[in-house]
Amino acid sequence: MRSAEPGCSPVFAAQGAWANLGVGDAYRKTSLLELCRSWLCQGLTMSAGIVLWRVLLLHRQGLLSPAELWEMTEAVAGALQRAELRLMERAELGVGAEGVGSMAASMAEVSGGLAATAETAAVTLAGLEAETVLTASAVAAMAAFAARTAAQRRVKEQLAASAKEDEHLMHLQLAWRAVLRQHPEAVIEANFLGMPISYEKVKERWPRLVETLGISEEEALRIIQMDATPLLVESDSVSEVLARLAAISSRDKALELVGRSPSLLVGGAMHKADKNMAAASLIDVLYAGRLYKVLEEEGRDNEGKLAEIELYAGLLSAFRPCVDLVLSGLTARDATDATRRLFRTLQESAPNESIRVLLGRVADADEPWSYLADQTRAGFSIGGRLALQPALTQKILPHSRPIVNHLPSIYTRLSILGPHVPSIVRILDQYLDVVEPHLDRIMERMDRIEPHLPYILLHLDVLAKHCGPLLDHFDLLLPYAELGRARPTPDLERCFDEPQIESVEACVVDNLVDDWEGAAKVEENSYLPKLLPYVDFLVPHLDELAPHLPLAHPHLPYVLPYMDDLLPYIQCFTRFPEASKNADVLVGYLGWLLRLPLIPRILYVPGVPRLVCWISKRLPRRFVRGRLERVRRRHEAEEAAAGG
Repeated sequence: MRSAEPGCSPVFAAQGAWANLGVGDAYRKTSLLELCRSWLCQGLTMSAGIVLWRVLLLHRQGLLSPAELWEMTEAVAGALQRAELRLMERAELGVGAEGVGSMAASMAEVSGGLAATAETAAVTLAGLEAETVLTASAVAAMAAFAARTAAQRRVKEQLAASAKEDEHLMHLQLAWRAVLRQHPEAVIEANFLGMPISYEKVKERWPRLVETLGISEEEALRIIQMDATPLLVESDSVSEVLARLAAISSRDKALELVGRSPSLLVGGAMHKADKNMAAASLIDVLYAGRLYKVLEEEGRDNEGKLAEIELYAGLLSAFRPCVDLVLSGLTARDATDATRRLFRTLQESAPNESIRVLLGRVADADEPWSYLADQTRAGFSIGGRLALQPALTQKILPHSRPIVNHLPSIYTRLSILGPHVPSIVRILDQYLDVVEPHLDRIMERMDRIEPHLPYILLHLDVLAKHCGPLLDHFDLLLPYAELGRARPTPDLERCFDEPQIESVEACVVDNLVDDWEGAAKVEENSYLPKLLPYVDFLVPHLDELAPHLPLAHPHLPYVLPYMDDLLPYIQCFTRFPEASKNADVLVGYLGWLLRLPLIPRILYVPGVPRLVCWISKRLPRRFVRGRLERVRRRHEAEEAAAGG
C-alpha cells in the first residue's frame, strides 16, 4: 500500500462515525468528489465498487444525502464515459473493426462490475433483494421504496425458514416471490381489493390452486409467474370460474385460456366483491370482471360466449404488463420487467420472423429502452456515413427491397454492424441472394458471429452456400471457431488504484487499446482458417456428425495433423461417438497407419469401426500425450512456414 500523500488523512485516524468510515473530521464538510479523491490519494487499493461501498455506508448512516450520492456515482461513471468516448475516437481512426466489438464488451464488463458491486452493497446494507437494484444510481432511490424493501425483507425471512429440500416448499417460495414482485403494495397493506393477502394465505391457496387446475406444480408456477393474481383470491372462486369456463367449452380449452390470461380466474371473486362504480370499472378492465357478465348472459350460445372470452383473454395478456407497472410501485426494475413482458407478449403474435427477432432482442435486453436508443443512434451514425460515401449508397440501393424486408432484425444489430458496413456492402451483389433467406437467423446470432465477421466476409465464397446447415448447428460449431482465440483479458481493476479520477480514464483507454492491437494476431492463431478447407466435405454431413462435435472439440489440435488422411473414413464412425471422445488416443496410437498404402481401407470392413471404438476406450492416454504435442507443434510450424 502506498503511503499517504501530503494533505491526506490516515485511515481510521479520527473518532466517531466518519473515522470509522476512514475519514477524519477535516473531511466532514468536504465535497463528496474531493472526499473520493482523498480516499484514492491515501493509497487505498480501491476499485470503483469499493468507492461506492464507502459512499453507501455514509448514506446508510444518514451522513450523506441522496444528492451527494448521485454526485459520487456520476464522478466515477463520468470517468468511464469519457474513456468510452476516447476509445470510440481511437476506433474511428483505425484501431480495427474487430476492436470495436472488443471495446464494447470491455466497457460493458467495467460498467457491469460497477453495477454488480453497488447491487451487492445494497443487499448487505439495506437488505434489498438482488432484483430490486439495477445500477449504482438506483441505490440513491432506496428511500423512495423503503416500504417495498421492508416487505421483501419480511418475505425473505419467512422463506428462509422453509426447507429448501422440499420440492413443494420450493415451488411455494417461488410462487410467493411472484406475488411479492407483482403486487408489493398489496403485500405491504395485507389487502388486495378488500381481500386479505399474506404469506400464510398464499401458503393455503397454493396447493388448492394446483389441485383445482389439475396440473403439476411446475405448470402452475409458470402460470403464477406470468400473473400471480389467482393466489390473491380464495380458492373456491378460482374453482368456480374454471368449472364455468369448462362448461361452455372443455377443460382443456379452459386451461388454455387460463394459461393465456390467468387473471380470468379472478373474475369470480371480483364478481362477489363489494365495490363502488369506479372500482367496478377498474376490476372489469384489469381482472376479468366482465367474465361473469358474459357467462351469465342469457339468449347467447356457448360459441359466442367463448369467442368473446378468447378475445378478452388476448387483450388482458397484452395489457397485463402495463397493469403490473402501475401495481408494483413504478420502480425502475418494475418498469423494465413490465416492458420485457410486453415485448414478449407481442413476440408471440409477430407477423414475420424479422419482427419476432426484433421483439425478442428488445425483451432480452437488460435495459429495453436504452437498447432501442443505442440501435437508433447507431442507425443515424451509419446513415450519416453512407451519406458521405455515395459510392457505398449506390451499391446498397439495388438491394433495398430484401434489406427492407429484414430491416427489423437488422435494426437489432446496428450497434455492432456499423464498423463492418463497407465490407458488407462489397459482398451484396454476389452473395445477398444466397444469404437473404437466412438473414433473420444470422441477425439473431450476430453478437456471437461478430468477432469472426471479417474472416467470414472474406471467405463467403466457401461459407455462403452452407448458411442453412451452419446455422442449424451454430451452437455446436461456434466453439471450433473460438478454439485458439482466447487471450488474457485486460486488467482494468488496477485502473481504480489511480490517485485521481482523471487517471482512471487514461488507464482504461491505454489498457483496452493495447488489448485491441493483439486482436488480429489472435484471430490468425484461431482454428477457423485451418478448418475452412474441410467445410465443403463436412457441412453436408453435419446432421450425422452433430453428436460428435462437442466430443471431438477438445482433441482438434491433435487431430488436424491427420485430417487429410482421416477425412475419407469419417463417415465410418458416425454411429460411434466414443471414437470422437477418444480421438486423441486413436490418432496417438494408430494415426501413423493412416499414411500407409491400402491398410486404412480396412476401416470400410463392417465391424472394424466398432472394434476401433472399443479399443479407444481401453488404451491409456498418458503414453501418447508427449508425442501428440510434438506432432501438433511440428504441424503448426509447417503451416506457419508455408503461410509465410
